[in-house]
Amino acid sequence: MLEAGNTEGSSRSSTSFEEALEDFYGNWICRAIHAMADHQDFKMDFRWISERLGVSSEEVGEAIEILTQLGLVRMNGNRFERGELSLIEPTPDEKYIGRVIRQHKLISEQTLNKLTEEKFGAYLTLVVPADREQLRELYYKVRQAFEEFEKSAKPTESSTVFSVNFTAVDLLDKEIQS
Repeated sequence: MLEAGNTEGSSRSSTSFEEALEDFYGNWICRAIHAMADHQDFKMDFRWISERLGVSSEEVGEAIEILTQLGLVRMNGNRFERGELSLIEPTPDEKYIGRVIRQHKLISEQTLNKLTEEKFGAYLTLVVPADREQLRELYYKVRQAFEEFEKSAKPTESSTVFSVNFTAVDLLDKEIQS
C-alpha cells in the first residue's frame, strides 16, 4: 500500500485507454513508478518521486495519470496501491508489430541514455549466427526467465528499479547497415 502525498504538477489531458497504454509501454517513467510502487518506502508524492527519478514533477504527474487511467495505481481510502495490467495480446499484425517496435525502441533509448558508470547494473551482448526458429526458442526462454524474475523479485530497503531489455536484430539486414 502507498501513502498519499503531494500530487501537484499533473498537466495531462484525458486520452483513450489505447493511447494511455501506448504511453505506458513507451515511457520509462511510468514503468519505473509502477515498479517502485511495491517498495515499502514508496511515497505517492510528486516531488519525492521526481527527486528519486531525476525528472520533473510535471513528468511524474503525467505518468501517474497514465497509471491511474490504466488501473495500475489506484486510491484505496487515503492510500494508493499498485494494480496489475491484464491484457489479451492481440494476434500480431503489421500495425501491432509496428507499435510494439516503436515502443520498444523508445523505452530502450530512454533507459540506455540513463546508463552511466555510476548507474551501471549489468551488461550482456551476444552476436551469433542463428536461424529464426532458434531465436524464437531463445525469446520464449528469456521471456519465461523475465517473468520468473519479476515474480520472485522482492523490494528491500536497498532496492532500486532496473530496466531489463531483450532485443534481437538481424545484423545482416541491409536496411539497418550504416
